[in-house]
Amino acid sequence: MGNVADLAAVLPIHPFREDRTDLYRAAALLHSLGRQGSMCAFSNFYIIVPDRALPVVQVLRELLGGNSPAIECIAESTIFSNAEKKSMEAVGGWTRQQLIKLAAPRFTSEKTLLTLDSDVLNIRRLDVKELAPGGFIPIQFGPQHGPWVHDSAKLAGIAKPSVTMGVTPAFLSLEVLAVLHAGLSTPTESWVETLCGASAAKVQWTEYMLYQCFAIKAGLWEQLHKAASGCIYDGIWRNTAINSQIFSRFSEKKAVFLVCQSVRTDSERVHECLRQHGYPSLLDLPSHVSREIAHALDSAFQTPSAQKNKALLRKRLDSALADVPTETETWTALRAAVGQSVASSDKLNNLVAAWDEGRYAEARNLLAPLCADDDVPTRLLRLYYETLLRSQNFQILYSDVLRRLEGGTRGYPHYLFALGALSAEKLHSYVAKLILAGRRRYGRRASFHRACADAYLKLGKLSPAKAAARRASALDPTNLKYANLSMELQSRTNSV
Repeated sequence: MGNVADLAAVLPIHPFREDRTDLYRAAALLHSLGRQGSMCAFSNFYIIVPDRALPVVQVLRELLGGNSPAIECIAESTIFSNAEKKSMEAVGGWTRQQLIKLAAPRFTSEKTLLTLDSDVLNIRRLDVKELAPGGFIPIQFGPQHGPWVHDSAKLAGIAKPSVTMGVTPAFLSLEVLAVLHAGLSTPTESWVETLCGASAAKVQWTEYMLYQCFAIKAGLWEQLHKAASGCIYDGIWRNTAINSQIFSRFSEKKAVFLVCQSVRTDSERVHECLRQHGYPSLLDLPSHVSREIAHALDSAFQTPSAQKNKALLRKRLDSALADVPTETETWTALRAAVGQSVASSDKLNNLVAAWDEGRYAEARNLLAPLCADDDVPTRLLRLYYETLLRSQNFQILYSDVLRRLEGGTRGYPHYLFALGALSAEKLHSYVAKLILAGRRRYGRRASFHRACADAYLKLGKLSPAKAAARRASALDPTNLKYANLSMELQSRTNSV
C-alpha cells in the first residue's frame, strides 16, 4: 500500500432512517476527522446516499469538507444497474450498506479503501504508515460469528478461516474486491443480484467475511495483509459498557477510531460521556452545522411543520400560553426566557421567530424550563412536545412522557400524543417501549388499545382492516397480542 495517496474512504449514510440522526452522526465523524488532522490521509472521501438525500449531504460537504481531501457525494442509483436496484428492494438497510462498500471499484480507482459508518468517531490521528509498516494493508482481527463465517466461506467455496477480520472501520484492497465480484457473478446475474438472492434465502454473509474468504481463495490474503501494528478501532457496543474504565482503555490501546454502536447504545448518553472524557463527540458540532443540518432535513422531509406560516405559529403559541395565569412563576419564567413584557403573548417574538425559521432547538431551550413541573398547563406542554419532535429530540420526548406516566400526573393525554407522534415517525424502539410501559398503567382502557392499534398501523405491523377491527373490538386487556407485538418490535429493533 505504501503511498497514502492510494487511500480512499467510503461512508454510506441514510439521512432518512427512522431516528433521523444518521446525518448528525456522519457530521460528527467528519468533524472528528478534521479535528484530529486525519483527513489528509485520504486522496478522496466518498459519501454514498439515496438519491433524494443528495441535497442534504451537499450541505454537510460544504460545512465540513474543507479543502482536502475532495469529498464527493454519490447517489446510490449511479452505482447499481436497474436489475440490481430491483433485487436490492428486498433487502434491508444493513445489507445495502454492505453492498455499497463491496461496490467500491465502481466509483473509485484508489488501490486501498477505508470503510466507515456514521457510528464511528476518530479519536486519534490516522497514520497509515504507523499502522502498516512495510506497506501492507493493516487488518484488525475480531471475534468469530459462526453463521457469518460459515455462510460466507460456503459462498466463496473454501473452508472456514481459523481467524477472522473485524468490522468497520476496515482497510480493503480493491484488487480483492474485483476478485470477489468475478467470483460471485454468473452469466445471468451480477454479484449484487447473487448476494441479494442469498440474503433472501437467509444466507448470513457479511462483507468482511466474504472479502477475507475471497482473498484467501485467490492467494492474496497473506500477500496483501498483515495484522495492524496498532489498534485500528475500539468500541462501545451497548449501554452497560459506558463507564470510566472503558475510556481509560481507549487511551491505553491508542485506538484510532471509536465505534459507538447506534443500535444498542443511547446516543446522547454515549456522546455526553465522550465529551466529559475529552473525546470528540456529536455534542461538539459547531452550532451553525447543527442548524444547517436541521434546515436541510426539514426541507428534505417536507414535514408539515416546515410549511407552517408565521401567523399560524403565533396563533398556536398564543393558544398554548392562554392557560398560563399572568402572575404565576411559569409566566414569570417565560417572560425572563424570551426577554419580553407580560402584556401580551403576541410580543413573544423570539419564540415565534424560532419556530417560524425552523430553529426548533432554540425554541426547545426556551420552553424546557417552563415544562419541568408536573402541573405545567396542558397546551404549553403539548407545544413543548411538538418542538421536541421537530428538533428530533426523540429521546427527551420519550423520557419526559415516561416520567409523567410513572408519576401519574395527568400523563395519559400526553402519553397518547407521544405514542401517535413517535409511531408516525416510524420509531419502532420507542413505540415498543411506550406500549409496554403504558400497558401496565392503562391496560384496562379501551382507548389505550385503540391507540395501540393505530400505532401498529402506522408502523406497518397491522393492515388497515385488522387495525380497524382491533379499534372496534377494544381487545380484552388480558389478551397478550399487544404485548407479543411489542416484544416483536423490540426484537426487530435490536436485530437491525
